[in-house]
Amino acid sequence: MPITNPYHYRDPLTGTKGFYNRVSEMYLVTARIATEQPQSVSIIGGPRSGKTALINYLTEAFIREEYLTDSPSYVLVQLELGKSPPDCPKTFFLQISEALQQAGEAAIEPNTDGFDKAVKRLMKAKKKMVLFLDDFGTVTQNSRFALNFFSFLRSVANGSDVGYVTTSSLPLQELCHTEDIEDSPFFNIFTTVNLEPFSEEAARQLVQKPAEQVGQPFGEEVEWIWQLAGGFPQLLQLTAYTAFDHRNIKREKLAEQAYKNAEPYLEELWTGALPVEAQEVLMAVQAKKAIEPQLAYVAEDLESQGYLRQHDNGYVMGFELLEHFVAKRGSLWKRIFG
Repeated sequence: MPITNPYHYRDPLTGTKGFYNRVSEMYLVTARIATEQPQSVSIIGGPRSGKTALINYLTEAFIREEYLTDSPSYVLVQLELGKSPPDCPKTFFLQISEALQQAGEAAIEPNTDGFDKAVKRLMKAKKKMVLFLDDFGTVTQNSRFALNFFSFLRSVANGSDVGYVTTSSLPLQELCHTEDIEDSPFFNIFTTVNLEPFSEEAARQLVQKPAEQVGQPFGEEVEWIWQLAGGFPQLLQLTAYTAFDHRNIKREKLAEQAYKNAEPYLEELWTGALPVEAQEVLMAVQAKKAIEPQLAYVAEDLESQGYLRQHDNGYVMGFELLEHFVAKRGSLWKRIFG
């Protein structure tokens, strides 16, 4: 019987299978929601950096039991807002009602009064509610969610046993549809947890363990995958998946096939996570040109995010798949603009 490829990159991980690392981030989140009155956390990470996988992991039953004191008193409600963006507050509260029923609780009226009554009912039963709101930016950017909606959520969190755990690709205040919401004190209730690229040790663990667990350990491919993908979980999974499916593949062929699979994701990173100034710095580094002094701080940020690394008193690309992508971008730019 053929062995199933143990790597996953097309969809977010569900449950605990295939989940590696993020231990410090997990402790930070659980420490905030495990207080006497649950606190709120904003998880921020680039596209496919593992935000949804972390939430899926945290809501698993045995994880709850391990990290949350008096776990049965917690009602964890998870909304996949990226998959099903609510078009108005009524839809948002309707989704909460459905999720509460899945957790064995009573349905609520889909409005602020209904939610407030549910919170009070749970507190009377000595229960705490934590809302896991994946892709919460779909709400903050929706013009049908007015300032009073966010003010209500803040007041509930401040006065009740309720906490929110949100995910977004950027800080929530940068994803608001109006300035008055951006300036709202709602965002002050959150502790920020940033999902950074994996360290080299953590990246190698993600590559090595799945193959070992199915009795097909990698050899020198581990080094190749690290050099190609850097510390980016999506690219590590994708490149390891490719290497596992093509055993004994030559390094050049692995790079070629991995890039073919990774190009849509790299495009998503380029357009969705990198501002124009960052793109300029990356193209300058790839072309071995000097970085403009006013963009030095951008280069430092890119280094901290894993896109660049220090080498011989300068910068080089953080990983080879990105280098190839930026090189192609630069060639296209030259062909169009001369």
